[in-house]
Amino acid sequence: MADDALEDDKPEDIPLAIINKPDLDPFLESVLEAYFLLNQGRTMSIGMGVSRTFGIPACDVIRVAEAHGFDPLYFLRMTRALDAVYLEAANKT
Repeated sequence: MADDALEDDKPEDIPLAIINKPDLDPFLESVLEAYFLLNQGRTMSIGMGVSRTFGIPACDVIRVAEAHGFDPLYFLRMTRALDAVYLEAANKT
């Protein structure tokens, strides 16, 4: 998938973080892919020159967990941990 796209890029165009990315357990890879799907529906707000990104609603997380066969509480905890890192970076001013 994504690795195939990397073959077309020049080595100097690829960030080291992607070249050196860790191999994930297939289950964790599926959890991460589900998180990225949820991330696309994230709520954002822009006003008075300031933008703010909000967390993913728990009801959306639980719905995706059930659709993918994940334990809802486990996936909610994983999503909240990923979101904490994402939101910290996204909301830096």
